[in-house]
Amino acid sequence: MAREVRFFSGGFGLPARCFVCGVLLLALCMLCMPPTARCEAGVSQAETIEAVDKVSDTIEKVGLKLWELSEVSLMEFESSAYLKTLLKKNGFKLTSEGTSGVPTAFVAEFGSGKPVLGIMLEYDALPDLGNEVVPFKKQREDGVTAGHACGHNLIGAGALGLPWPSRT
Repeated sequence: MAREVRFFSGGFGLPARCFVCGVLLLALCMLCMPPTARCEAGVSQAETIEAVDKVSDTIEKVGLKLWELSEVSLMEFESSAYLKTLLKKNGFKLTSEGTSGVPTAFVAEFGSGKPVLGIMLEYDALPDLGNEVVPFKKQREDGVTAGHACGHNLIGAGALGLPWPSRT
């Protein structure tokens, strides 16, 4: 049965893998089974780990890129362009840009049929929290003053990795 996945935009290693692993188990269970089936008979732990391993490099790359860009809410022009380019290169169709009057918002889709899954990519940074990629306070050498103190770069990267294995 065909499924449709939609990304809605509003942005490292082990934390991203842990986030994706939990959510991916649920998503794969929903994607791999008929809508009337029960999730108890779903995807094995080994299949989940294999699916996460397939997208780990992408998740890490995106998480770091969004960290580097660190753009505040409603001003994520480079981040939005980066994500849209990545999605288009991987077979997604942009069906809306500037969604709801927000210049950086977009909807990207692949597949068809039911159920339709919506995944929100959150990747905005916070003002005045720019930090080098170190576990202590250190001002960024590149002059970027915004930062991802609440992990939206990981939310965006991890959510982006969810449908990757299900597309094939």
